[in-house]
Formats: sequence, C-alpha cells, structure tokens
Amino acid sequence: MNNYFMSGKLMHKASDHNTKRCEVEKWVFLPHSDFERLKANPYQEHEAITAARDLMYEDKNAYHCIMLLDEYGEDGLLIEAEGFDYLYFRTVP
Repeated sequence: MNNYFMSGKLMHKASDHNTKRCEVEKWVFLPHSDFERLKANPYQEHEAITAARDLMYEDKNAYHCIMLLDEYGEDGLLIEAEGFDYLYFRTVP
C-alpha cells in the first residue's frame, strides 16, 4: 500500500480532542507548478477553488471539502474555503 501524506498542525496535549468529519466532495489534480505556487501563496485566488465553491461548506455533521492534489500524487491540500476563492485557514477552538 502506498503512503499518503498530509501536512497539518499537530497539537501536543490539546485541551480537547473534539473532531468533526471532513467529507471530500471533489478530488482535483493540479499541475505540479500550479500546486507549488498555491502552496507558496495560499491567499492567491485559484480557479479550482472558485469552481468548487458550492461544494465547500460546514453543516452540523461535517466539513464538506475539496482535495487539491499535486499531479504527481505526492502532496495535497484539504480545503473548505468558507465561500472564498482562495485557501481559508480555519482556527479550531
């Protein structure tokens, strides 16, 4: 089985471990250069995010997200953009 890697912030001794389901509504493969540019400039608007705006939202059961993947399949960004056309970074209470 191939490993799948995601970048994230892991908190040591978090005050709670409440999680919420993340449902991937759409998988989008981006050209490597596009993906790297988006990672380096997360507030840059991107057409893949704009095109999937209606798929990304939060309801009582889950965050509905899109997964942007590097065309080589070695890196990805799980996104729930809150109606924006760029990456939205949510802080978790």
